[in-house]
Amino acid sequence: MKRMDQISFSNEKYRKRRECSQEFKARLIGLMERSDRTGRQRVLDIGCGTGVNSARMREMGHEVFGVDISAEAIEKYNAAGMNGVVADIEADALPFDDGFFDAVLMSEVIEHLYSTDAVIKKMGRVLRKGGTLILSTPNSAFFLYRIIQMTGKTCTELQHPCHIRYFSMKSLASILRANGFKLTGRMGNNIFAVLPARIVYSVFRMAGIGESAVNRIMGLLSFKYEAGLIHGDKFMLSFFSKHGISFFSNVLMVKAVKET
Repeated sequence: MKRMDQISFSNEKYRKRRECSQEFKARLIGLMERSDRTGRQRVLDIGCGTGVNSARMREMGHEVFGVDISAEAIEKYNAAGMNGVVADIEADALPFDDGFFDAVLMSEVIEHLYSTDAVIKKMGRVLRKGGTLILSTPNSAFFLYRIIQMTGKTCTELQHPCHIRYFSMKSLASILRANGFKLTGRMGNNIFAVLPARIVYSVFRMAGIGESAVNRIMGLLSFKYEAGLIHGDKFMLSFFSKHGISFFSNVLMVKAVKET
């Protein structure tokens, strides 16, 4: 997909729909360590969207700046009282001094980039030595993807239509190490069953059970509800773990420290 198509896609998404708060992103932010006694850090949120994750970090006491390719998103981001700029992190220089940030959050962005090495170097420039990169990306080696691929589909059909790069834990760790980062933490959302929400609601509706009751029942069965912008809402039987994520997790969540 051309870069301009990605910008148009993002603008249309943020114009039409409210950004979802996702549990795995809250867990991702939890990987961030304190930089001083107060725990306050200066953080750059790359791909900040309308500010769901930035607002969470601000509530934690951090000073947060945002960058996004979508002007629609940044308009809403700044309207919420945050400090965001419109920038294409591949084509544009980040408008910050060297070593300005204690931490960089980049969630569900790296898979949209052509020049991944160049962007990681840009992040490294604005991040102080010893600073933390918190990153997430879909796990293209996820076992359900592997099973579905046996039917003839590929990751290009199973993931977001604007994805360009596809990562496993091994390839993600390799590209970070090659650009001066040391992995210090990893986590995933291990999934064992996925049920489309519309089908679940339809089945229970035939028995006269409403959506709120369905949500409670599914919760008792340990299924989590997750809103989805691309492939629809779903219920997932899952749990967060540091183990088995290369195979069982649909998302790779890593913490890396800038060494050079």
